[in-house]
Amino acid sequence: MNKKASDFEYQVYRDPRRLAQAITVFTCGFFLIGAAHADFDPFADLAAVPVPEYPVDGYDDSVEFNEIFQSADSWTPNSNFEVLFIGGFLSDSLLDHPKLEKIGRLIGLNTYYGEAKKLLAEKNVPFQVVDIQSEGTVARNAEIIAEAVLQTARKSGKKVLLVSHSKGGPDTLEALLSLREKNYLKLVGGWVSIQSPFYGTPIADKALESFCKKLLIFPLLRLLGGDREAIRDMSGEYRMNYIANQAREISDVLNRVPFLSVSSYIQNQPRKIDSLFEKTRNYMERKLGLQNDGMVPWKSAVLPTSTYVILPEVDHLESIMKLKKDRFRSKRLIESSLIYLHL
Repeated sequence: MNKKASDFEYQVYRDPRRLAQAITVFTCGFFLIGAAHADFDPFADLAAVPVPEYPVDGYDDSVEFNEIFQSADSWTPNSNFEVLFIGGFLSDSLLDHPKLEKIGRLIGLNTYYGEAKKLLAEKNVPFQVVDIQSEGTVARNAEIIAEAVLQTARKSGKKVLLVSHSKGGPDTLEALLSLREKNYLKLVGGWVSIQSPFYGTPIADKALESFCKKLLIFPLLRLLGGDREAIRDMSGEYRMNYIANQAREISDVLNRVPFLSVSSYIQNQPRKIDSLFEKTRNYMERKLGLQNDGMVPWKSAVLPTSTYVILPEVDHLESIMKLKKDRFRSKRLIESSLIYLHL
């Protein structure tokens, strides 16, 4: 065994803390996927979660966006901004962990936001990944994001472009509401939100209803330094109330910050595993009648009065990672979003 492989084995399998992290992440992932499908679910006798009604209230500009996406035009960046990437749930523990990158390559994944980072590097656009606690609460991460915006704008003298994925969307929205109160929204030049559960996801609802939450999910989240409220923050009822209670403030943010919401869905292909989120996608599609990307129904990703696009046949990771088959160009998604926002 070569030295690099040996070092990797030691870091992940012999160090107790890293071993706990690896077991935690994989167990959480297995549970969240398994708990969403009756064939895997040991708690299948539980009543199904209520079918949510998402109030899609925005402007669908999928046609124009698709024209940009399909064109060969190259993006010429506006040099007066810096990009901040905000990851989704579990992103800092597994998906972008430097020691676990080898595993990611073996199963066909690149690093989190890997293609987008390559694009910005090629175009000499400065960027950084905000060091959030992805298993933490929305409120906790919002403070970190808001501070990152302030520090980046002060140091560079440039406006900040925010790019968020999945739970990173609610985290970023809360940060922008905080910046609004402090009159710092002028520092934000734009926001691209990708597959964010603004109105929650039935997968979180399903996980919360299980009696196993106290025996498995919450203890494992604590091992990662996370918080049990992080799951609640993605639940349907909580998110619905959150959006309703701050509708006026959210509308003001979206009026002042150029914004694009990217949503997607992937339909089941019989007798074929067509997504890493096969089980959760099928649960929401078959039992709840919701088109979804495997983790988030596309309608949940649309903020009130916002501009949004719908990408067909794209799952929850293809949008921000390069898979082996590369059937969807995640790099082109970021490029097209920036062209769309005239950045």
